[in-house]
Amino acid sequence: MAVLDDELLGEAEAGALALQARQARLERRDLDPSGLQLESALRARVDEATLYQRARLAHECGRLVRAAALWDQLAARGSRPPTRARRVAAFAAGRFQEAVEDWAAGLPSRVRDEDGGLKSLELRAVLAAGKEAAPGQRASLIALGDACLAAGWFVEAQALSPHLAAVDTEAALSLTRRADVGFGLFEFFDRSLGKELPPIPGPGGEQRAEWLGIERFLAALTEE
Repeated sequence: MAVLDDELLGEAEAGALALQARQARLERRDLDPSGLQLESALRARVDEATLYQRARLAHECGRLVRAAALWDQLAARGSRPPTRARRVAAFAAGRFQEAVEDWAAGLPSRVRDEDGGLKSLELRAVLAAGKEAAPGQRASLIALGDACLAAGWFVEAQALSPHLAAVDTEAALSLTRRADVGFGLFEFFDRSLGKELPPIPGPGGEQRAEWLGIERFLAALTEE
């Protein structure tokens, strides 16, 4: 931390050290549990490499509104922040229309139809809902949350949930629960990738852990 705070440290070196500090913090949370020490050491630096590391740190610490501001600073300098990270941060900041329009503008032509619209119905629904959503507007937030879940945008759904909670706590709880189920599905397939599942057990047969995981996931979907 002391080295990062040294004004004589070059931009490239500061960016590399900040990356190492982030990685060390993730491996050993006791080094800087809140991430505030590292943020404080980097705060005076405004070069692009350090701004990028500060934005990533803000994401890791769950300070998404701060991350949104840092990504904006990078974009203002002509840099292109990571699309997904910036979109999630913008959702957390309540800037839904801006987030989906910036995302859509950067999509390649192969995902569009002859009229220029998105081929995917799910992504088209996200774009439409995002343009209408705004903090404080319950119906539009629920519509955007549902569209995000249908498109597999589980992180974005979680990011907008505090705005929904401000107007409907039950709806926000339902949204986050369904997003968690989606995360669980991804984790299941990540663990199972490249592995062959055992045969489906017959009636009265032994239930293997892999199939129990699938059953729990399907049961959670049925509950919603």
